[in-house]
Amino acid sequence: MTDYNGKLNLLKLKRAGVMQIPGRTEVLRCLVIPIEENNIFISTDENNRPKAAYLDLTAWALKNPKYEETHMIKQSLPKEVREKMTDEEKKAMPILGGLRPANFEAQNGASTCDAPFAHAQDLNDLPF
Repeated sequence: MTDYNGKLNLLKLKRAGVMQIPGRTEVLRCLVIPIEENNIFISTDENNRPKAAYLDLTAWALKNPKYEETHMIKQSLPKEVREKMTDEEKKAMPILGGLRPANFEAQNGASTCDAPFAHAQDLNDLPF
């Protein structure tokens, strides 16, 4: 079984952008992605606080791979959303990224982090 590395261009999502938002101690560059417009699923904990944001993706093998990438990645939409789209809209969906066979000798390993959730009512008091 082959392992893969992948990259996604999140700015290809609908109305995504980069903003500078004042935090407690510094101005942070933040990626802003509209949730509903991009069919992002937010799971919540027992207190209805967001705990994860999921973007469903599908990877297709390329017939003529370029730049060592063997697969392209597009967003996988819910059936009810896909059925409302025209053929032109489906074809116009952007390629978000690609996959290539992993080369673990060149990597330092993966890391994880807990992303904060902020109610941005007062932009001068963000929790990060």
